[in-house]
Amino acid sequence: EKMSDIDIERFFNVIDIYYCPSRGEGYNVPAAMAARAGIPVIAGQFGGHADFLPKEYLLQGSFSPALGMGAYDSDQFWYNIDELQAIERLRYFVELKRENPQGFSAKQQQFRDTVIEKAGPEVFVEKFVEAIKNIFHGNTTLGAGQESI
Repeated sequence: EKMSDIDIERFFNVIDIYYCPSRGEGYNVPAAMAARAGIPVIAGQFGGHADFLPKEYLLQGSFSPALGMGAYDSDQFWYNIDELQAIERLRYFVELKRENPQGFSAKQQQFRDTVIEKAGPEVFVEKFVEAIKNIFHGNTTLGAGQESI
């Protein structure tokens, strides 16, 4: 069932942390929405969200074949988050909120500011324009160190 914008806003008003244990994700719109709302997002270090989440919120893990998962081929892989690291990171935020609410609020604001700095509308437009320029100039590959848009 599709959630209305009001329901999504209500959801983000009652959660403190958004944990995304996805094994494979494209852009990850839910993580982007949570991040824009100032909700710290904890997710694996691979996927579209790695372009906009601060590195300290990305979890380590390992790859395993996506066998027995429907339409996936034997050469495709899932990313498996390190569960102990995820528990540790979640525990950190729960304890911070309980023991230091102001510190938790400051962490939320810092998180939101970092995400906007990395992937806010202005940054997105800048990357998009640069990509279009590269296409028109025949350079359709990204240079070293360039992130995808």
